[in-house]
Amino acid sequence: QEFSNYSSSSTKREWDRLERLMKAIDMLGKAAAPPSLKEFDLERLISDIVNSEVVDHPNIKVDLHGPSPCLVRGSSELLDLIVSNGVRNAIESVLEIETQKPIVVTWGETD
Repeated sequence: QEFSNYSSSSTKREWDRLERLMKAIDMLGKAAAPPSLKEFDLERLISDIVNSEVVDHPNIKVDLHGPSPCLVRGSSELLDLIVSNGVRNAIESVLEIETQKPIVVTWGETD
């Protein structure tokens, strides 16, 4: 059966809560696993994370600044966990203070 106002229903809120819980459990499993080091494009990883996190928040603007491509060697799974958490925290902060300023994500090389 279809809900007439699913997007604002308690069913939708509970589903979202369960989805966040399952994602958190999955992330804990990834964090506890031994890291798998490989070469990957950091810019692509960050861009994919930002796109997936802001899909439910079309009014939030995110500016990405860094070299493209940016090939690095490391654990893309752990970096995904870290960047996803940072982006979600930034989105929550922007929603809380109701600002029109963009979230800025920067990456690159340092000495």
